[in-house]
Amino acid sequence: MLNETSKEAIKREIMEEIGMQIKNPTLCSVVENLYTTNTEKVHEICFIYIIDTIFTNVVPSGFIEVSIENLDKFDIRPSPIVDILKSKEDSFKHIIFKQPS
Repeated sequence: MLNETSKEAIKREIMEEIGMQIKNPTLCSVVENLYTTNTEKVHEICFIYIIDTIFTNVVPSGFIEVSIENLDKFDIRPSPIVDILKSKEDSFKHIIFKQPS
């Protein structure tokens, strides 16, 4: 939405998608994902936030909860997101990921 920060957007999106509030999302990384579709070049900017657990014994219908150890079993894109989430480092990361054409 216009005039909305990425932090405001993550809070809104989680509320819209699963009806749960998050209190203090922490930006940990930015991934610039450059790739080509059949017809156009795309430059996607992904803001990666760490949030506290939001599910309280009930995972909403249509969603699954995945442990960090099992992230490799899913097709998460862009792929550097998996490495960021599995990393134990506390430093902020800015990754530029160019997918092969």
